[in-house]
Amino acid sequence: MISATPTPTPTPPNGPPIVTTNPAGFIASFSAILKGSLNPDGLSTTFHFEYGTTSSYGLTTAPQTHTGDTSRPVSANINSLAAHTTYHFRIVASNTAGTTFGSDRTFTTLSPTGPPVVTTNPATLIASFSATLNGSVDPHGLATSIHFQYGTTTSYGLSTAPQSHTGNTYLNVSANISSLSASTVYHFRIVATNSAGTTFGSDRTFTTLSPTGPPVVTTNPATSIASFSATLDGSVDPHGLATSVHFQYGTTTSYELTTAPQSHTGNTYLNVSANISSLSASTVYHFRIVASNSAGTRFGSDRTFTTQ
Repeated sequence: MISATPTPTPTPPNGPPIVTTNPAGFIASFSAILKGSLNPDGLSTTFHFEYGTTSSYGLTTAPQTHTGDTSRPVSANINSLAAHTTYHFRIVASNTAGTTFGSDRTFTTLSPTGPPVVTTNPATLIASFSATLNGSVDPHGLATSIHFQYGTTTSYGLSTAPQSHTGNTYLNVSANISSLSASTVYHFRIVATNSAGTTFGSDRTFTTLSPTGPPVVTTNPATSIASFSATLDGSVDPHGLATSVHFQYGTTTSYELTTAPQSHTGNTYLNVSANISSLSASTVYHFRIVASNSAGTRFGSDRTFTTQ
């Protein structure tokens, strides 16, 4: 009996890009961020946004190039807009298989001055007894005072020191808080006040760590990258126990080399770094931070850098 050779399934041809126009963000009096999503469908693809006060547009953002075959978020900052004006926009993408236009969307810029616009962002650097509260604010053209309220209930009860800002664009603001209780849920929000009014951000929560436990680590981007050397960077919260920290690095994610161990203790985040040398020029290296204490070992995520 002769068996038939199976016919291979043909690979679908690459096609025009697939795009979606998403809502604009960070809309201020004279600026905004245009957003969309793009799937290049396997071909090198150039995209831009068209925008203007009518659906004839008239203005475009600088072109950006992407490749791949999955959808990804894309954006472009625009400024020099007119206050209190409705704008139309859409994403446009082109590759060798064709050009695709996203649907039309609109947004309306803010008035030249008014109450501040705020967003409460997630807390970071959450440790046993401390954390960093984060938010964003558009002072909306007026001198604005900003602070965070925080506490174990939505009545808050505690406030950070006020910060002063002005202008008509969104600014990231943060405040470090300490003397917290371990293993406790905290509520917080941003509050901003100017001569046009007071605005409260939405409530968010975070939970402090236990008094002691495994270390908490983050692998940060490498710095001082040269042809044969670099500096590896990360952060560690020893989580209340004596902790040994080092970096693994090499040309693959198997790593092959380690830096000398460093010892740290405490309950706050510390920046750590290690200088490495004897590297090969024009080579991609992988690295990650590793920390161990009596409660366990933690590995940071993999990062890469390329020597010069």
